Amino acid sequence: MGEPSFSGLSKSERVLGEFKPDSLYQTPVKPPKARKEYHEMKMFGDVREEEAYYGGLKAEAKDKKGDEIYNINISNAQTGIILETIEGVTSNFEWAGEALVYIAMDKETCRPYEVYLHNLRTKQASDKCLYHEEDDKFLLYVQASEDKKFLFVTSASKTTSFNYYLDVSKPEDGLKAVTLREKGIDTSVSHRENYFFILRRTNELFNSEVVACPVACPLDKTAETIVLSHRKSVKIQAIQLFENHLVVHERENGLPKVTIYGLLGVGEQVQSLQGGFTVPFGDDPTYSAVPLVSEFNSSILQICYSTLKTPPFVYEVDMKTDRVVRKESATDCFDPSFEPSWLCLLVRGFICAIAHVRGGGEMGRQWYENGKFLKKENTFTDFIACAEYLIENKYCSKEKLSINGVSAGGLLICGVLNMRPDLFKAAVAQVPFVDVLTTMLDPTIPITTLELEEWGDPREEVSYYNMKSYSPVDNVKAQNYPNTLVTTAYHDARVMCSEPAKFVAKLRDQKTDENLQLLICSFNGGHFLERDAELDQKALIYAFIMKSLNLIPNP
Repeated sequence: MGEPSFSGLSKSERVLGEFKPDSLYQTPVKPPKARKEYHEMKMFGDVREEEAYYGGLKAEAKDKKGDEIYNINISNAQTGIILETIEGVTSNFEWAGEALVYIAMDKETCRPYEVYLHNLRTKQASDKCLYHEEDDKFLLYVQASEDKKFLFVTSASKTTSFNYYLDVSKPEDGLKAVTLREKGIDTSVSHRENYFFILRRTNELFNSEVVACPVACPLDKTAETIVLSHRKSVKIQAIQLFENHLVVHERENGLPKVTIYGLLGVGEQVQSLQGGFTVPFGDDPTYSAVPLVSEFNSSILQICYSTLKTPPFVYEVDMKTDRVVRKESATDCFDPSFEPSWLCLLVRGFICAIAHVRGGGEMGRQWYENGKFLKKENTFTDFIACAEYLIENKYCSKEKLSINGVSAGGLLICGVLNMRPDLFKAAVAQVPFVDVLTTMLDPTIPITTLELEEWGDPREEVSYYNMKSYSPVDNVKAQNYPNTLVTTAYHDARVMCSEPAKFVAKLRDQKTDENLQLLICSFNGGHFLERDAELDQKALIYAFIMKSLNLIPNP
């Protein structure tokens, strides 16, 4: 697109202070402080947004329906005037100097499958495709290195991932490989000076290792240095690079752990790391510790800490001195460990519990592997075992036990209802994935092919009958079911609204009791709801549970 003119703009839009910019792309006098490029997701009304800044420019992705198809608006950060729009893409993008790298999706399946480079002041149709992923089990995403010198493009399936890099100072050079596509190997990449730091998981090194390789020859395995070795009892979840430190986010005995290592000076050979300082988090039996955005050249690490009874607050760690300071409550932490809405239940005598079943990552990679594919039944039996434990240990009774799950967690809820409906008084399944066979047999449904390595391929006989054994829609039968509330959304691109509707219709047809079987469909959102709608839905869910437990009198 051509450069916008000033015609039709008011004086306040044309004159900023004493400076008249030659172009709307030009930063006005006293521009907003150049912010570290970051993504912030916000929700207003039925609009989902993600944004990033570069100098005086702002790129903002908006999804107005909830179907996760975005338009990216590039605007002057101070005036808010939109300069360009990139249409019909994902929300995943990064600045590469004065160009924008973004991920496009397949229009039919919504799979993120192409990477494009957009130069300012040009039309979207002329954008350069940097990479096209042909394998429909893989999706693409892009993220910036901590020092903002490189962008990393990752192609990932459920079991395999590999990476390319783009030099931000020379985006016209295109993508170059950091790691190769090797079945069963997962990699993610960070950068510091002359080295790429690679977090790598293989079938043998299932809890991951960290290696460093020279930027000049990243594919040369003989040039690698093992920075942190694999440990069977400790899962490395992520790494965070700073100018002089490496922060490792781990999980041991089911709990998060943060360890800080000092790095040698710039230009020195990378070496294997030992020891390290582990951040102390107190004596809480369970907690979450989530890293916050920190500056690459800073020695301060910020961590959002929370427990089920403690609202989020920030730990600031001086990595030079290992001094830990508790700061004010966090505003940028969205970890679900502390749920404010539970307070209205607690004051009414409820006990809230979380079931960590196999298929999750709490106990390391093997815990996850033992709850997928042909071992998926473990997820359901683990959840049932948790319910039986609560009843046997007098935390509650069958007549007062309610359960709730979202998306794949909704599949779990609906699955256990078919297996052990007698254990529960009420159940809530939000946007549940319940018609497993129909969905996984149709490659044109959004993200189906991306999930084949998670659930299995029903075109194979063994997987077909395994999936049929637990697919909720296929296992509804004539029996008593508890009061059940199922939610869905018309624009949901992840779980089609027909799935929950089909499940509730079968429940109503087959059940042998007088309990409620309710379906609620939102027409103003998708798989995710904006804040006000989410609060409204929570209020409805809690009212449904209380009504099911006879805590609300009849009018």
